[in-house]
Amino acid sequence: MQTYIERDVRMFADISDLSLFSRFVSLIAAYSTQEINKSQLGRDLGLSPKQASKWLDILIYGYQWREVIAYSNNLTKRVSKKPKGYFMDTGLLCYLQRISSAEALAAHPLWGALFETFCVNMIFRLAQSLKIAPSFYHWRSNGGAEIDLLLEIDSKFYLIEIKAKSNLTKHDARGILAFRESYPKANIQKGLILYTGEEAYSINDEVLALPWRALLGSA
Repeated sequence: MQTYIERDVRMFADISDLSLFSRFVSLIAAYSTQEINKSQLGRDLGLSPKQASKWLDILIYGYQWREVIAYSNNLTKRVSKKPKGYFMDTGLLCYLQRISSAEALAAHPLWGALFETFCVNMIFRLAQSLKIAPSFYHWRSNGGAEIDLLLEIDSKFYLIEIKAKSNLTKHDARGILAFRESYPKANIQKGLILYTGEEAYSINDEVLALPWRALLGSA
C-alpha cells in the first residue's frame, strides 16, 4: 500500500495530500460491489465531487478499481445509470478493512461483497483468454431485481449471480428470471449462480448452480 501511494500514484498524478488519498482508497475499498454515486463520493472526507471523481479515475488507471456499467437495451441508458465498482485486489481490500484472518472474514459484514469481488475479478481474468472478450454489464430493475454480472457476446447474453451462501433456493434465481421477463426477445443462455457450496446442479430449467471453485479450475 505504501509503495502504491508513494511511488506508483506519483508517476501519473500530482497529489499533494497523500494521507488523504490513502484514506480515500480505504473508503473506496469498502464500496466494492456497490453502485457508485459520484456526486456523493468522498463527501465523508470533505472532497468535492470533482476531486473524488478525479481520484477514482486514478484508481481505475492504476488498475486498483474497475467499473461495470449498467445494462439497458437503450444505448443512451447504458451510460446514464450508475456503474457498479469493484476493487481489483481482494487481499489489499482485506488489509484496508483490517481483516486479519479467514475466520475474521467469515464473520465480517463485507464477507458477501468480498466474495462477489473475488468472483467478478476471476471472471474478468478468464475472459482475457478469449479471442474477443465479451461486454460486461450489471443490471437492476426499478423493482429491485438485479443481476451481478451480465456478459454479452455474439448477441448472446450470459447472466451470472454471485451468492456468498452454501445453500441456494429458487428465490436466489429471481434476478435471472426477472431479466428474462424484461427482455423476452433477447437471446439469453442458461443463467448461472456462483455460490460457496460444493455441488453443481440445476435450480430450474433456466438456472444452474456452480461452486465458486470452478473458477479456479478454469484458470
